[in-house]
Formats: sequence, structure tokens, C-alpha cells
Amino acid sequence: MYLIYFHLGEGDFNSMLNLIKSFSKRQKRGILLTLDSILVVFSIMFAIVAQALPGGLVANMIAYIPVLPYVLLVGIGVSMWLGVCAIQLNSYETAAIGMTGVFAMFLALTFWVLACRWVSIWCLVRRSFLPW
Repeated sequence: MYLIYFHLGEGDFNSMLNLIKSFSKRQKRGILLTLDSILVVFSIMFAIVAQALPGGLVANMIAYIPVLPYVLLVGIGVSMWLGVCAIQLNSYETAAIGMTGVFAMFLALTFWVLACRWVSIWCLVRRSFLPW
């Protein structure tokens, strides 16, 4: 917070703070859901890079495109169901940390199930229609 204040100056900081305070709870929740969705995509990209999968990042992200919308929809639904997107920063205690962990578990499980299902379907189609 101090770094933002230092770089922006007093007037800019107050106007940004007033803008954030002027948002309704629904708008703030929408912003946080959008950020959560962007972070899910970034985490998948990071996992692909960290595992050094053959084909590189772009080819593997293209391969995951059929699965990605479902993972994002489940992520948004679970976040709203658990209330992760409505947690206030000053009330981020043990219960909120647990909800975030459950949220991450649901996302990982969903991604694993959908990715395994997609890969198995893709392999069946490949065996059925392609001669090699």
C-alpha cells in the first residue's frame, strides 16, 4: 500500500481508493471472479511450463482449450458456492484459508477428471479414425 502511495501521489491514491469504494458488492465480486479465472489460466500455464511437457506451452494450451471452459465454469460456481469471492481481506482467517484450500481442491479435481476424460476420448477417436 505504501509503494502505491509513494508512486501515485496523494491525489491519485485517494481517487483510486474512492473508485474502489464506489463499487457495489456485486461489482467487487465480479471483479474477483474475473481475477480468479485469470489466475486459473495462469496456473495451468505455469504447470505446463514447470512440467516441461513435450510440444511446448502453446501446443499444450491449445490441447487444453476444450477442457478450459468447464474448469473455469466449475471454478466460478465453486467460488460463489463457498463464498471465496466474497471474503474480505481483513477477515481472512483460518476458515477462509480452509475455504480457499477446498476451492483449489475442487479445481484440481475438476481439471484432472476433465483432462483425463478428454485425453481418453481423444485417444479413442485417434484409434478409430486415423490409420496410425
